[in-house]
Amino acid sequence: MKNRDTWIDDFKKTEALADQTMALLQERARQQKAGIQPSLLSLEARTKLENLSTQITALDAQIGLLDSRNVQEREISRRRDMLSKLSHRRDDLVAMIRNVRIAPEAARAALLPNRDDDVRSRHSNGVETSATRALEAREILVVQNKMISHQDTALDALSQSITQTKHIGLAMGEELGVQTRLLDEVEDRVEKVDNMVVMGRKRIDRLIRNTPGFSTYCVLILVIIALVVVLFVLLGW
Repeated sequence: MKNRDTWIDDFKKTEALADQTMALLQERARQQKAGIQPSLLSLEARTKLENLSTQITALDAQIGLLDSRNVQEREISRRRDMLSKLSHRRDDLVAMIRNVRIAPEAARAALLPNRDDDVRSRHSNGVETSATRALEAREILVVQNKMISHQDTALDALSQSITQTKHIGLAMGEELGVQTRLLDEVEDRVEKVDNMVVMGRKRIDRLIRNTPGFSTYCVLILVIIALVVVLFVLLGW
Protein backbone atom coordinates (compact mmCIF):
# COMPACT_ATOMS: atom_id res chain seq x y z
CA MET A 1 0.00 0.00 0.00
CA LYS A 2 1.49 3.37 -1.06
CA ASN A 3 1.74 6.28 1.34
CA ARG A 4 -0.55 9.23 0.60
CA ASP A 5 1.22 12.30 -0.76
CA THR A 6 0.80 14.93 1.98
CA TRP A 7 3.22 17.51 0.58
CA ILE A 8 0.53 19.98 -0.51
CA ASP A 9 -1.20 19.81 2.90
CA ASP A 10 2.12 20.36 4.68
CA PHE A 11 2.90 23.29 2.37
CA LYS A 12 -0.43 24.96 3.15
CA LYS A 13 0.23 24.62 6.88
CA THR A 14 3.71 26.12 6.44
CA GLU A 15 2.28 28.97 4.36
CA ALA A 16 -0.25 29.66 7.12
CA LEU A 17 2.65 29.78 9.60
CA ALA A 18 4.32 32.45 7.44
CA ASP A 19 1.08 34.46 7.43
CA GLN A 20 0.89 34.22 11.22
CA THR A 21 4.50 35.41 11.55
CA MET A 22 3.82 38.38 9.25
CA ALA A 23 0.74 39.32 11.30
CA LEU A 24 2.81 39.27 14.49
CA LEU A 25 5.49 41.51 12.98
CA GLN A 26 2.90 43.96 11.71
CA GLU A 27 1.29 44.15 15.14
CA ARG A 28 4.72 44.60 16.71
CA ALA A 29 5.48 47.48 14.36
CA ARG A 30 2.16 49.12 15.26
CA GLN A 31 2.92 48.87 18.99
CA GLN A 32 6.46 50.19 18.52
CA LYS A 33 5.08 53.17 16.63
CA ALA A 34 2.86 53.84 19.65
CA GLY A 35 5.91 53.80 21.94
CA ILE A 36 5.32 50.31 23.33
CA GLN A 37 8.02 47.65 23.47
CA PRO A 38 6.29 44.39 22.40
CA SER A 39 8.81 41.91 23.81
CA LEU A 40 6.36 39.01 23.86
CA LEU A 41 5.38 39.59 20.24
CA SER A 42 9.04 39.64 19.22
CA LEU A 43 9.72 36.38 21.03
CA GLU A 44 6.65 34.71 19.53
CA ALA A 45 7.55 35.93 16.05
CA ARG A 46 11.10 34.56 16.35
CA THR A 47 9.76 31.21 17.56
CA LYS A 48 7.35 30.96 14.64
CA LEU A 49 10.12 31.99 12.26
CA GLU A 50 12.33 29.17 13.53
CA ASN A 51 9.47 26.70 13.06
CA LEU A 52 8.86 28.12 9.59
CA SER A 53 12.49 27.54 8.59
CA THR A 54 12.34 23.99 9.91
CA GLN A 55 9.15 23.24 7.96
CA ILE A 56 10.61 24.69 4.73
CA THR A 57 13.66 22.46 5.12
CA ALA A 58 11.42 19.44 5.69
CA LEU A 59 9.36 20.25 2.58
CA ASP A 60 12.51 20.59 0.51
CA ALA A 61 13.74 17.21 1.75
CA GLN A 62 10.38 15.65 0.82
CA ILE A 63 10.76 16.94 -2.74
CA GLY A 64 14.15 15.24 -2.92
CA LEU A 65 12.52 11.95 -1.97
CA LEU A 66 9.77 12.13 -4.60
CA ASP A 67 9.79 9.28 -7.10
CA SER A 68 9.51 10.54 -10.69
CA ARG A 69 7.66 7.35 -11.55
CA ASN A 70 4.80 8.36 -9.25
CA VAL A 71 4.97 12.18 -9.51
CA GLN A 72 5.45 13.92 -12.85
CA GLU A 73 8.50 16.11 -13.39
CA ARG A 74 6.21 19.08 -14.09
CA GLU A 75 4.59 18.67 -10.67
CA ILE A 76 7.99 18.38 -8.97
CA SER A 77 9.12 21.59 -10.71
CA ARG A 78 5.91 23.37 -9.64
CA ARG A 79 6.47 22.39 -6.04
CA ARG A 80 10.05 23.64 -6.16
CA ASP A 81 8.79 27.02 -7.43
CA MET A 82 6.19 27.19 -4.65
CA LEU A 83 8.80 26.39 -2.02
CA SER A 84 11.23 28.94 -3.50
CA LYS A 85 8.63 31.71 -3.18
CA LEU A 86 7.91 30.67 0.40
CA SER A 87 11.64 30.72 1.17
CA HIS A 88 11.83 34.29 -0.14
CA ARG A 89 8.97 35.21 2.20
CA ARG A 90 10.88 33.64 5.06
CA ASP A 91 13.97 35.70 4.17
CA ASP A 92 11.86 38.86 4.14
CA LEU A 93 10.52 38.02 7.60
CA VAL A 94 14.08 37.50 8.87
CA ALA A 95 15.02 40.91 7.47
CA MET A 96 12.01 42.50 9.19
CA ILE A 97 13.09 41.06 12.55
CA ARG A 98 16.70 42.17 12.14
CA ASN A 99 15.88 45.73 11.06
CA VAL A 100 14.05 46.73 14.25
CA ARG A 101 14.29 50.42 15.12
CA ILE A 102 12.83 52.24 18.15
CA ALA A 103 12.17 55.94 18.19
CA PRO A 104 14.75 57.69 20.46
CA GLU A 105 12.08 59.59 22.41
CA ALA A 106 10.30 56.36 23.26
CA ALA A 107 13.38 54.28 24.08
CA ARG A 108 13.41 54.68 27.85
CA ALA A 109 9.64 54.46 28.14
CA ALA A 110 9.66 51.28 26.07
CA LEU A 111 12.47 49.57 27.94
CA LEU A 112 11.91 50.94 31.46
CA PRO A 113 8.19 51.34 31.94
CA ASN A 114 8.30 52.54 35.58
CA ARG A 115 10.14 55.79 34.80
CA ASP A 116 7.06 57.90 35.64
CA ASP A 117 3.43 57.49 36.64
CA ASP A 118 2.07 57.87 33.12
CA VAL A 119 4.27 55.16 31.67
CA ARG A 120 3.79 52.95 34.72
CA SER A 121 0.02 53.10 34.19
CA ARG A 122 0.55 51.58 30.73
CA HIS A 123 3.15 49.00 31.79
CA SER A 124 2.25 47.89 35.28
CA ASN A 125 4.44 44.77 35.09
CA GLY A 126 7.76 46.49 34.20
CA VAL A 127 10.51 46.89 36.81
CA GLU A 128 13.71 48.86 36.21
CA THR A 129 16.83 47.17 37.53
CA SER A 130 19.89 48.77 39.10
CA ALA A 131 21.90 47.89 35.99
CA THR A 132 19.90 50.34 33.84
CA ARG A 133 18.58 52.86 36.34
CA ALA A 134 21.56 55.19 35.85
CA LEU A 135 21.61 54.90 32.04
CA GLU A 136 20.38 57.49 29.58
CA ALA A 137 18.00 56.63 26.76
CA ARG A 138 20.84 56.42 24.22
CA GLU A 139 22.80 54.05 26.46
CA ILE A 140 19.74 51.89 26.94
CA LEU A 141 19.39 51.69 23.17
CA VAL A 142 23.01 50.49 22.97
CA VAL A 143 22.17 47.72 25.44
CA GLN A 144 19.13 46.78 23.44
CA ASN A 145 21.10 46.75 20.18
CA LYS A 146 23.58 44.36 21.78
CA MET A 147 20.72 42.07 22.74
CA ILE A 148 19.40 42.20 19.17
CA SER A 149 22.92 41.46 17.89
CA HIS A 150 23.07 38.35 20.06
CA GLN A 151 19.69 37.28 18.70
CA ASP A 152 20.93 37.85 15.14
CA THR A 153 23.94 35.65 15.89
CA ALA A 154 21.58 32.94 17.13
CA LEU A 155 19.54 33.27 13.92
CA ASP A 156 22.71 32.93 11.84
CA ALA A 157 23.61 29.76 13.73
CA LEU A 158 20.08 28.49 13.15
CA SER A 159 20.39 29.25 9.44
CA GLN A 160 23.64 27.29 9.23
CA SER A 161 22.03 24.39 11.06
CA ILE A 162 19.09 24.44 8.65
CA THR A 163 21.48 24.42 5.69
CA GLN A 164 23.33 21.43 7.10
CA THR A 165 20.02 19.65 7.69
CA LYS A 166 19.05 20.36 4.08
CA HIS A 167 22.30 18.84 2.81
CA ILE A 168 21.76 15.78 4.99
CA GLY A 169 18.23 15.43 3.63
CA LEU A 170 19.50 15.63 0.04
CA ALA A 171 22.17 13.03 0.76
CA MET A 172 19.55 10.75 2.30
CA GLY A 173 17.37 11.20 -0.78
CA GLU A 174 20.24 10.18 -3.08
CA GLU A 175 21.04 7.17 -0.92
CA LEU A 176 17.40 6.08 -0.91
CA GLY A 177 17.37 6.37 -4.70
CA VAL A 178 20.40 4.06 -4.95
CA GLN A 179 18.83 1.56 -2.54
CA THR A 180 15.59 1.64 -4.54
CA ARG A 181 17.45 0.81 -7.75
CA LEU A 182 19.28 -2.04 -6.03
CA LEU A 183 16.01 -3.44 -4.72
CA ASP A 184 14.54 -3.26 -8.23
CA GLU A 185 17.51 -5.25 -9.58
CA VAL A 186 17.11 -7.87 -6.84
CA GLU A 187 13.40 -8.10 -7.61
CA ASP A 188 14.14 -8.66 -11.31
CA ARG A 189 16.64 -11.42 -10.50
CA VAL A 190 14.23 -13.12 -8.13
CA GLU A 191 11.55 -13.02 -10.80
CA LYS A 192 13.93 -14.62 -13.32
CA VAL A 193 14.83 -17.35 -10.84
CA ASP A 194 11.14 -18.01 -10.13
CA ASN A 195 10.46 -18.36 -13.83
CA MET A 196 13.36 -20.77 -14.23
CA VAL A 197 12.13 -22.83 -11.27
CA VAL A 198 8.65 -23.03 -12.80
CA MET A 199 10.12 -24.12 -16.13
CA GLY A 200 12.29 -26.69 -14.36
CA ARG A 201 9.31 -28.12 -12.54
CA LYS A 202 7.40 -28.44 -15.79
CA ARG A 203 10.33 -30.29 -17.36
CA ILE A 204 10.55 -32.61 -14.36
CA ASP A 205 6.84 -33.33 -14.62
CA ARG A 206 7.22 -34.20 -18.29
CA LEU A 207 10.22 -36.45 -17.58
CA ILE A 208 8.35 -38.24 -14.80
CA ARG A 209 5.40 -38.87 -17.09
CA ASN A 210 7.52 -39.98 -20.05
CA THR A 211 10.30 -41.97 -18.29
CA PRO A 212 9.18 -45.09 -16.38
CA GLY A 213 11.13 -47.08 -13.82
CA PHE A 214 14.54 -46.46 -12.28
CA SER A 215 15.71 -44.08 -14.99
CA THR A 216 13.09 -41.62 -13.75
CA TYR A 217 14.94 -41.08 -10.51
CA CYS A 218 18.26 -40.67 -12.31
CA VAL A 219 16.86 -38.02 -14.59
CA LEU A 220 15.17 -36.31 -11.66
CA ILE A 221 18.44 -36.14 -9.74
CA LEU A 222 20.28 -34.72 -12.76
CA VAL A 223 17.63 -32.04 -13.27
CA ILE A 224 17.74 -31.05 -9.58
CA ILE A 225 21.54 -30.76 -9.75
CA ALA A 226 21.24 -28.60 -12.87
CA LEU A 227 18.71 -26.32 -11.13
CA VAL A 228 20.98 -25.93 -8.10
CA VAL A 229 23.89 -24.98 -10.35
CA VAL A 230 21.77 -22.43 -12.20
CA LEU A 231 20.50 -20.90 -8.96
CA PHE A 232 24.02 -20.71 -7.58
CA VAL A 233 25.30 -18.96 -10.70
CA LEU A 234 22.42 -16.45 -10.73
CA LEU A 235 22.56 -15.59 -7.04
CA GLY A 236 26.34 -15.42 -7.07
CA TRP A 237 26.21 -13.04 -10.02
